[in-house]
Amino acid sequence: MGSEWMTKAITALRQAGIRTGRGYPSGKMPYLRGPVAAVILQQSKVSGEKIEVKIFSPMNQGGTACEDAAFQAADALRQLGGFCTIGECGFDGEMGLFHQTVTVNFSLIQSETPTE
Repeated sequence: MGSEWMTKAITALRQAGIRTGRGYPSGKMPYLRGPVAAVILQQSKVSGEKIEVKIFSPMNQGGTACEDAAFQAADALRQLGGFCTIGECGFDGEMGLFHQTVTVNFSLIQSETPTE
Protein backbone atom coordinates (compact mmCIF):
# COMPACT_ATOMS: atom_id res chain seq x y z
CA MET A 1 0.00 0.00 0.00
CA GLY A 2 2.12 2.93 1.19
CA SER A 3 1.45 6.61 1.36
CA GLU A 4 0.39 8.81 -1.52
CA TRP A 5 3.77 10.57 -1.34
CA MET A 6 5.62 7.26 -1.62
CA THR A 7 3.55 6.27 -4.63
CA LYS A 8 4.17 9.63 -6.28
CA ALA A 9 7.90 9.40 -5.50
CA ILE A 10 8.16 5.91 -7.03
CA THR A 11 6.32 7.07 -10.14
CA ALA A 12 8.52 10.18 -10.50
CA LEU A 13 11.72 8.16 -10.09
CA ARG A 14 10.62 5.59 -12.66
CA GLN A 15 9.71 8.37 -15.09
CA ALA A 16 13.21 9.78 -14.53
CA GLY A 17 14.59 6.42 -15.71
CA ILE A 18 15.59 5.00 -12.32
CA ARG A 19 14.55 1.41 -11.57
CA THR A 20 12.59 1.86 -8.35
CA GLY A 21 10.52 -0.05 -5.81
CA ARG A 22 9.43 0.00 -2.18
CA GLY A 23 12.19 -0.60 0.33
CA TYR A 24 12.80 -3.91 2.07
CA PRO A 25 11.05 -6.23 -0.42
CA SER A 26 10.86 -9.94 0.21
CA GLY A 27 12.85 -12.37 -1.84
CA LYS A 28 16.33 -12.54 -3.24
CA MET A 29 18.18 -9.34 -4.15
CA PRO A 30 18.39 -9.01 -7.94
CA TYR A 31 21.65 -8.76 -9.85
CA LEU A 32 22.17 -5.07 -10.57
CA ARG A 33 23.20 -3.88 -14.01
CA GLY A 34 22.70 -0.21 -13.16
CA PRO A 35 21.59 2.10 -10.37
CA VAL A 36 18.35 1.26 -8.55
CA ALA A 37 16.36 3.02 -5.83
CA ALA A 38 14.39 1.81 -2.82
CA VAL A 39 11.76 4.18 -1.41
CA ILE A 40 11.28 3.95 2.37
CA LEU A 41 8.93 5.90 4.60
CA GLN A 42 11.02 7.42 7.37
CA GLN A 43 8.38 9.52 9.14
CA SER A 44 4.75 10.50 8.67
CA LYS A 45 3.17 13.41 10.54
CA VAL A 46 0.12 15.61 10.10
CA SER A 47 2.44 18.32 8.74
CA GLY A 48 4.00 16.08 6.07
CA GLU A 49 6.20 13.07 5.38
CA LYS A 50 9.88 12.27 5.26
CA ILE A 51 10.95 9.65 2.74
CA GLU A 52 14.35 8.06 2.17
CA VAL A 53 15.40 7.04 -1.30
CA LYS A 54 18.30 4.62 -1.03
CA ILE A 55 20.29 4.45 -4.25
CA PHE A 56 22.43 1.38 -4.98
CA SER A 57 24.76 0.86 -7.92
CA PRO A 58 27.11 -1.93 -9.00
CA MET A 59 30.79 -1.79 -8.09
CA ASN A 60 31.92 -2.01 -11.72
CA GLN A 61 30.20 1.33 -12.51
CA GLY A 62 31.99 3.19 -9.74
CA GLY A 63 30.66 5.68 -7.23
CA THR A 64 29.99 8.22 -9.97
CA ALA A 65 27.00 6.22 -11.23
CA CYS A 66 25.55 6.19 -7.72
CA GLU A 67 26.09 9.93 -7.27
CA ASP A 68 24.61 10.71 -10.69
CA ALA A 69 21.51 8.64 -9.87
CA ALA A 70 21.17 10.47 -6.53
CA PHE A 71 21.25 13.86 -8.29
CA GLN A 72 18.73 12.59 -10.85
CA ALA A 73 16.46 11.30 -8.06
CA ALA A 74 16.65 14.59 -6.14
CA ASP A 75 15.74 16.54 -9.28
CA ALA A 76 12.70 14.34 -9.88
CA LEU A 77 11.56 14.63 -6.25
CA ARG A 78 12.00 18.40 -6.19
CA GLN A 79 9.56 18.58 -9.09
CA LEU A 80 6.98 17.05 -6.74
CA GLY A 81 7.61 19.85 -4.25
CA GLY A 82 9.98 17.93 -2.00
CA PHE A 83 12.91 19.40 -0.09
CA CYS A 84 15.87 17.08 -0.73
CA THR A 85 19.15 16.34 1.02
CA ILE A 86 21.72 14.09 -0.61
CA GLY A 87 24.01 12.12 1.71
CA GLU A 88 27.52 10.96 0.97
CA CYS A 89 28.30 8.05 -1.33
CA GLY A 90 29.68 4.95 0.34
CA PHE A 91 30.66 1.39 -0.55
CA ASP A 92 29.46 -1.81 1.10
CA GLY A 93 32.06 -4.52 0.59
CA GLU A 94 29.73 -7.34 1.65
CA MET A 95 27.12 -6.39 -0.95
CA GLY A 96 29.67 -5.18 -3.50
CA LEU A 97 27.54 -2.07 -4.09
CA PHE A 98 27.89 1.67 -3.84
CA HIS A 99 25.08 3.32 -1.90
CA GLN A 100 23.77 6.80 -1.24
CA THR A 101 20.65 8.19 0.46
CA VAL A 102 18.43 11.02 -0.71
CA THR A 103 16.16 12.27 2.07
CA VAL A 104 13.06 14.16 0.94
CA ASN A 105 10.59 16.10 3.05
CA PHE A 106 7.10 16.71 1.71
CA SER A 107 5.38 19.42 3.71
CA LEU A 108 1.59 19.53 3.81
CA ILE A 109 1.71 22.98 5.40
CA GLN A 110 3.08 24.40 2.17
CA SER A 111 0.49 22.61 0.04
CA GLU A 112 -2.67 20.89 1.23
CA THR A 113 -2.42 18.10 -1.35
CA PRO A 114 0.47 16.47 -3.20
CA THR A 115 1.17 18.12 -6.53
CA GLU A 116 0.66 16.20 -9.72
